Amino acid sequence: MTFTEYCRDFLEYDRWATLRAIESLRGLAEPNEALHLLGHLLAARSVWLVRISGGDTSQLTVWPEWSLAECEERLNAVHAEWSEYIGTLNEAGIDNLLTYRTIAGAEFATSLRDILTQINNHGTYHRGQIARIVRELGGTAASTDFIFYARQREQG
Repeated sequence: MTFTEYCRDFLEYDRWATLRAIESLRGLAEPNEALHLLGHLLAARSVWLVRISGGDTSQLTVWPEWSLAECEERLNAVHAEWSEYIGTLNEAGIDNLLTYRTIAGAEFATSLRDILTQINNHGTYHRGQIARIVRELGGTAASTDFIFYARQREQG
């Protein structure tokens, strides 16, 4: 499996897992902190796409105040945007350094491989936090480990 194929698969996993996190929030009395994390997870994915496309992120926020419905809409949009981008990747350029600015204005140069790895790990991290909050609020946390996705994928 090439790295770009891996990225496509992980993008599908990310959508699968985030949809399950969204479902776990339905019906909870006050999932505000969890919603805030979910919005951040999705906004950060968008910010990274703007960065690697050479865009300006100085006016973007990574901590939006979105409803559950807005998060679900944003998930669908960001998934489509990333799917399109990953379709353009060239395996030979995956280790090229990309120069970008953080929202605070600091400049960095990071390989595309490392940026994509960061995006994948960032989502996993925040979905774990969301699961903790769901349990604290008396809900049922979603099982979003990659292995559950892989087993389901293998079953067809």
